[in-house]
Amino acid sequence: MLHPYADLPPERFWRTGVAQDWQSTLDAVYDKRFSIHPSDVIVTAGSCFAQHITRELKQHSFALLDLEPAPEGLPAEQHERYGYSLYSARYGNIYTPKQLVQLTAEAFGCRPIRVLPWQRGDHWVDALRPSIEPDGFGSIAELTAHRRHHLDCVRDCLERMDVFIFTLGLTEAWRDRVTGSVLPVAPGVVAGEYDPKAVRFVNFGIRQTLKALERFLLLLQEHRPSRDCPRVLLTVSPVPLTATATDRHVLAATMESKAVLRVAAAELRRRHRNVDYFPSFEIVQHPAARSQFFDANLRSVSALGVRTVMDCFLRHHPPSQAVGFEPPTGAASTEFSTQTRIEQALVCEEELLNRPTDG
Repeated sequence: MLHPYADLPPERFWRTGVAQDWQSTLDAVYDKRFSIHPSDVIVTAGSCFAQHITRELKQHSFALLDLEPAPEGLPAEQHERYGYSLYSARYGNIYTPKQLVQLTAEAFGCRPIRVLPWQRGDHWVDALRPSIEPDGFGSIAELTAHRRHHLDCVRDCLERMDVFIFTLGLTEAWRDRVTGSVLPVAPGVVAGEYDPKAVRFVNFGIRQTLKALERFLLLLQEHRPSRDCPRVLLTVSPVPLTATATDRHVLAATMESKAVLRVAAAELRRRHRNVDYFPSFEIVQHPAARSQFFDANLRSVSALGVRTVMDCFLRHHPPSQAVGFEPPTGAASTEFSTQTRIEQALVCEEELLNRPTDG
């Protein structure tokens, strides 16, 4: 009997695409819309899992920008502790699309520069990127100067890039009531003091998430010198929430958050030909992996999980082997082996929520 499913390929069926010989069909999970060429200037950003992607792109000599490189004299093993070498600029983790769009708007001068200093002892922490200076800044003036320089670097990244790779991480966030700024972490976790009169909890839904992503694309199109929009490759972090500020179980909150992000990515791809999606989330969460892609805490992605994700990426976007290829000015350098980069701990503010509280 004929029916619409009769002649579909194996990867369209759960039995042959997932349950049986799943590794051979893994590449079919990624329906590549565009290629990333050796000469394409790449900018990366996003939640903690995006650091794995950045490291792998560096290791394989992609044309990845790094416009806020570490100062000479800072040991290589200290770079990431001070917010260097994590991404294409020193913005730290960008967990939500709303964070991304407010940073972009400030960089292009469409939003007033927000300086939100949190105090920690005798020093000051930038609430919008709280982990880039472990010891904090000596004064608010110093913090402000660093932020202005940082925004100049971000604008340069946004203007120069051909491909933007962004990892969607969270829907939950905290918002400053006065400025409206979305924060990467709640006050009191890294620095500052929690005051419910000063901040409020937000959990962005599908409409808000999609609106922020659309706004980001519009800002790029309006303010880049070429007036074009680069190729955008979205991915969803497979890392579960460390904790939830909702009144729900953390497992339910995680599933809802990832569902919102995944649907937003799919809808943006449907609307825009220059947007694609890479299935990091689907690969790591693959049922046939049977938890081998997570460490014992069931949250951190294992070295095997990262390797499987990036091997899939590299098969679709093979690195340059061309003799004489010249990376762009400001391209990131490679300093560690692939295995070292995979096993290296991520810089992740959200992990601090697991830290025991005083008293």
